[in-house]
Amino acid sequence: MSWQESLANIPIPASAIAALSSCLEPNEWNSTSVLHILHDSRAWFAADLIGIVCVVDQNLRIVCASVLDVIDTAMTQLLVSLQCFVQSNSCSAAEIEVDDILDALTSSVHPPDALVTMALEVAQQLAMVQPSMVERLRSPKSAELLRYLYPFIMSDKSKASSCCQMFAMLAPIVDFAVHPYLLDYLGKGMLVMANISIDSTLSKLSIVCDRTHPLTTSIHSIDDATGWNSLFDLYPFFASAYGEKMVNHTLVEAGEGRGPLKEWFSLVWRELSSSWARSSSLPTPNRTLTIHGRTVHAPNMVDTWGVQTGHRVDVTMPNGASTSCRVVRLVDGNSVVVDQTLSTDDVVVDSADLTWFTPQAPIFLYIQDSESYFLNEVTAQARTKDLEFVGWLVAMAMFHQVTLECRLNVVWFDLLLGAELTLSHIHALDPSLHSSWTQLSSMDNLHAFLEMEELPATMTAVEYVNHALQVKATTFAWQIHAVRRGFTKVLPLAGLKQGMMSPQDFQFLVHGEIPSE
Repeated sequence: MSWQESLANIPIPASAIAALSSCLEPNEWNSTSVLHILHDSRAWFAADLIGIVCVVDQNLRIVCASVLDVIDTAMTQLLVSLQCFVQSNSCSAAEIEVDDILDALTSSVHPPDALVTMALEVAQQLAMVQPSMVERLRSPKSAELLRYLYPFIMSDKSKASSCCQMFAMLAPIVDFAVHPYLLDYLGKGMLVMANISIDSTLSKLSIVCDRTHPLTTSIHSIDDATGWNSLFDLYPFFASAYGEKMVNHTLVEAGEGRGPLKEWFSLVWRELSSSWARSSSLPTPNRTLTIHGRTVHAPNMVDTWGVQTGHRVDVTMPNGASTSCRVVRLVDGNSVVVDQTLSTDDVVVDSADLTWFTPQAPIFLYIQDSESYFLNEVTAQARTKDLEFVGWLVAMAMFHQVTLECRLNVVWFDLLLGAELTLSHIHALDPSLHSSWTQLSSMDNLHAFLEMEELPATMTAVEYVNHALQVKATTFAWQIHAVRRGFTKVLPLAGLKQGMMSPQDFQFLVHGEIPSE
């Protein structure tokens, strides 16, 4: 049955059906006629109309285009007005105060147009009956307007309050709290910011970080400041024996501001995905080591510095060349053999020119197939606090508008928002693993495979996949719960869900947009 025939079964005047059918012909529609007919006809069958009409993809495109045409026109008027204000201002854009830009926005907002109201009603009905289609309702001009306002609003110390004021000023035209699907990820991020409750001026949290152990020293510093359960303005400092400034009873480098803030986020985030940790047993100052061929020698080196097979050593030779190698054998307590030739002659190196690293299981592993990072299945429960710190760090990065390196897979963000792990997630995360699972049904030696996995030989391929999926879901569940606990100490996840934040929106807020090829 066609959508026109479905309409014919509803008791409304034939003239309305004819008009509706006519306006939705691809070559004969316009925004005003589409919205008026949809709006006027709702008295007979309310939201059912949208569902019936939009069963046909062509009609869905037309309805969405009609909605966005009207909303974008209204947003364009605001954008042009703000651009004129900035261009005519005697100050440069960077010098314009946030209060001035908000005043200009207020003066640009006029009483709502009836057609805009109709468009928003239709959009809301469409979002309700076709929730999977909300991506088609993203308003390009709404995104452009908020991106124009972004540097003015988000550079303000009271950015949460400024975001709240901005959305309140826009509400007479479009209440984005009711219609968040119109926004892109950056606009949704500002909407989340607007919903943050800050009673007074944000407190300052000073974090003293040692570059050699950024993760553990940062966590200890936050512990000492009892800085976990609130939102803070972060001020990271780097410990230095030659520092002239004292913070938290520690000498630190003099720099502060956006530069050290971004460097701190980068150092800590990269350590979470590193397979190496700098050895806590630091070499004794002013000691020398002898290198010949692949052998590194120093009295009592193994016991004093805790060197073991599999450890990594980065060495700077007297000629300035830097090399990274692995310890493959302990000769005795004084000598080790590494995996490559460092020198053909005896070379004396100061202990300060060697850095020892011990292997560690990183929180995040790189997955080549999806070119992204994800949780490490072998992470021990002992690292629960590190995982809580991950959530805290992500929320703080969002608040401080710092994008993080080492892009996490979009599946991580979906799970954090509350989704259950599915086969679709496995496909997005690790296409090779997904492919091997789907090919199990045609495997000739499935029984042998099951026996190797210590599973019942009667298990079918489908049962095995369900079992394997459940094992992974359980493995990741406690980690996601820990991350979620840390995140919600800073920002409410409910605010992201209310703002219709998709996993990809969430990912873009944390890591930035994926660069185009």
